[in-house]
Amino acid sequence: MLKAYRFTRQIPACVTVDAIGRVDPSVNGSSAPSARATNRSTIAVGRIRSPALIRRRNADAPEECWHVVYGDVHVGKIAIRAGIPHDEDPWGWSCGFYPGCKPGEHTNGSAETFEQARADFEQAWRVILSKRTEADFQAWRDQRAG
Repeated sequence: MLKAYRFTRQIPACVTVDAIGRVDPSVNGSSAPSARATNRSTIAVGRIRSPALIRRRNADAPEECWHVVYGDVHVGKIAIRAGIPHDEDPWGWSCGFYPGCKPGEHTNGSAETFEQARADFEQAWRVILSKRTEADFQAWRDQRAG
């Protein structure tokens, strides 16, 4: 179980974990001790507990690729795009999950840097999350289990 930590400063909207699931403070800018991420990871802020976006590096991908999960639901990825001209943005992102998102709600884009792709993803995620209910996330879990 992931331990909840009280942060004295703003929690990053997206947390990065290493290959075995430990929170990477050097990437996240957090002073919290390393913690093991689980499928239902949460971060406590005062008395409020909510899932955080977690990025996990995909070690099997030929190019740098990060899977993004919200609690236990895979909600997107940020990766270096393959097969594009050198004068185009190298980073791509996609945000959304099915079942759970309605047609047309899944979004994607490209960016010049990883940081810009991450910021664009987080902005798109806030829009998608504002329209989601727990039933949407449960539909994804049910489809995954069945």
